Amino acid sequence: MMTKQVLAENFNFYSLPSSKFKTNLLSVYVHVPIERDSVTKLALIPSVLERGCAKYPTLADLCKAFDELYGAEYNFGLRRKGDGATLYFTSEFANAKYVGEDVTGQIMEILRQVVFNPRVENGGFFTDYVEQEKENQARFIEGIINDKREYAGHRCKEIMFGEDSYGINENGYIADLPAIDGANLYAAYREIIENCQIDVFFSGEFDETAAVEQFKSVFASEIAPRCNCAVKTEIAVAKNAEPKFVTEDMDVNQSKLNMAFTCECCPTVWEYFPLMMFNAIFGGGTFSKLFMNVRERLSLCYYVGSRVDRLKGIMTVSSGIAPDKFEETKTEIFHWLTEMQAGNFDDEEIHAAKKYITNGLESMKDSLAVMEDYTLAQSLVGQELSIDEFIENINKVTKDEIVTAARKVKLDTMFLLNGVEA
Repeated sequence: MMTKQVLAENFNFYSLPSSKFKTNLLSVYVHVPIERDSVTKLALIPSVLERGCAKYPTLADLCKAFDELYGAEYNFGLRRKGDGATLYFTSEFANAKYVGEDVTGQIMEILRQVVFNPRVENGGFFTDYVEQEKENQARFIEGIINDKREYAGHRCKEIMFGEDSYGINENGYIADLPAIDGANLYAAYREIIENCQIDVFFSGEFDETAAVEQFKSVFASEIAPRCNCAVKTEIAVAKNAEPKFVTEDMDVNQSKLNMAFTCECCPTVWEYFPLMMFNAIFGGGTFSKLFMNVRERLSLCYYVGSRVDRLKGIMTVSSGIAPDKFEETKTEIFHWLTEMQAGNFDDEEIHAAKKYITNGLESMKDSLAVMEDYTLAQSLVGQELSIDEFIENINKVTKDEIVTAARKVKLDTMFLLNGVEA
């Protein structure tokens, strides 16, 4: 059972006990709003922090520090969470009873150094690290553009949400990079680390009381009230009388068709569980209507599937199609949506969907990191629903509830990356 302790305003410590693993996991999460003028700096911060801190000034020094603690692993980065993003700094390390030594305090100190005590020079981040990571970030963003499937997904969201937070690319923009230097990036980092909500998760087998006290001792100088709580994501609502449709021509062999739908569903209400079931039957798995019919039976696309973003309350459908198959593919996707809304699916499909979802949820229990991410998502929406309770709710969903959820799904935006010859 997860427990939460408030160490200071918007600075929380979560314990997630489990005796199933031979390792423990310590994570520091910093929740940050996504804004267009600062997102590229935000995307750079974790990679610059990873390059070295005051105590471990190079990446080699940092790797050595973790490696000497029985090969402890670490992972730093940024994840989108609805309208915001979360900086994460995690380390998975050996449980004391398997190595004969408790290295928890040492792991805590390394993470504290990385997150709160970076390498600086002349009032800014170390210039060489910033310039090198700017180059890496530019290549990463270019890689997304070159991955046409991912690019089409980003473009569909940009078109749907415009300048709203959810339409902003959390990876940043190449055009912003030249203006970023060690000084202004460090200033952005200080603004975040001093003001944004921090959630610490400790997962595995440990004495909860002792772990909290140890953390409070190691992080004593960093535990202080934060004025910005975690971003509360606004549920998407239809804003246009007619769906938006944008076509972009590109020299590619395979066109990409992406659709975004509003679902009128908050993440904490019961209706979310029928929505998950609808999505699974409609396009969420290899047994789904879209996969079995649009791809397999009619061979209209190379891939097709749907997914729901719980935090934002939208469903997206993505497909890769031959350039001359757009109209036929679009028609078939809408046909199967209409079929779902009419209740034209059977008990066997409902059973398959429940098994598909519950198997996915059960598999979360095989990874500390995945269980922790699930619990983090629960905390961000203000819910404390265990995986077993989630499964129990999925198994209670009825066909009528699935139909009701399906009828609330409305097309908002359609984007076609149209394959043409150069």
